[in-house]
Formats: sequence, structure tokens, C-alpha cells
Amino acid sequence: MENHKVYVANLPNKVCENDLEEVFAKYGNIRYIDLKRELKTAPRALIAYQSADEADRAASGSNGCECSALFAHIIVRPAANQRIRVNRSPA
Repeated sequence: MENHKVYVANLPNKVCENDLEEVFAKYGNIRYIDLKRELKTAPRALIAYQSADEADRAASGSNGCECSALFAHIIVRPAANQRIRVNRSPA
């Protein structure tokens, strides 16, 4: 199965899904954005595209970039798996 997703890390705390869509829509049709936040780490996201080619363009075209004033130095790569794991501390 081809990978249609990219993993985006090192996002600023104030980022929202609309910000991500604004930056990443230029690479193709976004199916959905899964934005995750944790207290001790920077937000990260999975962005799913309609095709693997679109995901490849996003990964190669935006890794390490300063896409806007909001994104200082983001990390983008093809998603290795289908979900972002959230570390949860024991209650």
C-alpha cells in the first residue's frame, strides 16, 4: 500500500489545523489533518493526501523550511505508520 501521509513535527504551540492546511494545501488535495498536542512536547501532525505523489511533494518540498512566520523550522517526512502515538503517563 502506498503511503499518502506525511508526518510534521517541531510545530509551534499555537498552530491549528487551518494553519497547516494553508501551508500544505499547495502540495495537493488534503484528505484530513490529525493534529496532536502533549504537555511536554511540541505539537505534531499527520497530513493525509489523496495520492502518494502529493505526499512525496509535501515531504520533499517543505522539510526544514520556514513556510511562514508561524513555522520556524519544521520537520516533515513520509509517515512511517498510520497513527501518531501519544505518550500517556500513568494515572
